[in-house]
Amino acid sequence: MADDLAPCPCGQVPEKLCVQEAGQGSKWAMVSGYCCGDWHIEFRTYYEPLDSEKILRLAREAWNAAPRGKGE
Repeated sequence: MADDLAPCPCGQVPEKLCVQEAGQGSKWAMVSGYCCGDWHIEFRTYYEPLDSEKILRLAREAWNAAPRGKGE
């Protein structure tokens, strides 16, 4: 899975992602990498269970799509 993940702003490519509820019911969740733990991205869950394959896909898409610096 790490092969298809964009690097974290800390410079590391996380081996896997951590998905957590965002505290707003089940509409939103947070994704972070298992590297520095300082960068979190909120993404929409579409009310899918947090342990589903669809959530992992949505989390990976949100992680990879997030801007990481100037010009991105």
